[in-house]
Amino acid sequence: MSPFTLSKVFISATAAIVATTLSAGIVHADDPYEELLTGLSCNVTDVTAEGLNATDCAGAYATDGVFSPNDVLGDGNPLLGELNTMFDVDYDWLFIDKDDSENSADTGMTWDTTGEGKGTWSFLDGIGKDQVFAISLKTSTSFSVYYFDLGIEVDSGLWDTIGTSLTGNPRNPTGRDLSHFSLFIADKPDEPDTKVPEPGMVLGLGLFAAGSLRKLRRTRDV
Repeated sequence: MSPFTLSKVFISATAAIVATTLSAGIVHADDPYEELLTGLSCNVTDVTAEGLNATDCAGAYATDGVFSPNDVLGDGNPLLGELNTMFDVDYDWLFIDKDDSENSADTGMTWDTTGEGKGTWSFLDGIGKDQVFAISLKTSTSFSVYYFDLGIEVDSGLWDTIGTSLTGNPRNPTGRDLSHFSLFIADKPDEPDTKVPEPGMVLGLGLFAAGSLRKLRRTRDV
C-alpha cells in the first residue's frame, strides 16, 4: 500500500471517529458522581427553554450517597453545592425553588403535566440573557440535571423525564411522573471592556511607524 493510500485511510478513520463522537452527543469528562449513575443517560433535548435545547446535562443519578435522601432539600442543597463540579463551571448559584406540585407559582416558578412524563415549565420573573440556569427533574428515586447558557431572555420551556427514569413498558418507553422540579440561576460575570482605538489614533500610529521606519533606513544608509 502506498504512503498516499495509507494517508487516505488514516484521514477517513479519523473523520469516522469524530463523526461518531459528535453524533453521540456531549462527551463528559470523568463524572465525580459516576457511582450514582443509574445507567439511563440524559439528553440535552429532554428539557428546552424558549425552544432551545439545554447546553449540557448530567445524570440520571440515583438519590443515594451524596444526594441521599434527595437531590434538593429546603435550602437547595446538596445539589446547589454540586452544580459547579457537575458542569465544570464557577458561578455563585441561587436556589429559586423546589416545586413539588403542579401549577403552584408561589415563587413565580411553576410546571404542569401535558402527557406521561412530560409537560411545560415557566418562571414569571424571567431569566436574563446574562444569566445561566440549571433545572433538576426528580422522579421517584432518580434525577437528571440540565444546564443552560443561552445568552437570551427565558421564561418558559418544556420538560420530559425520559432521561431521568422510564416506565416499565419496554415497547413504548416513556418517562415516569415528575416528583418535583427545581430551578437554580447564576449571574455571569461582566466581561472586561476592550477599548478600541479611535480611527484618528490608529492613523497617527501608522504614520508614526512609517516615519520611524524611514528614519531607520536613512540611518543605516549613512
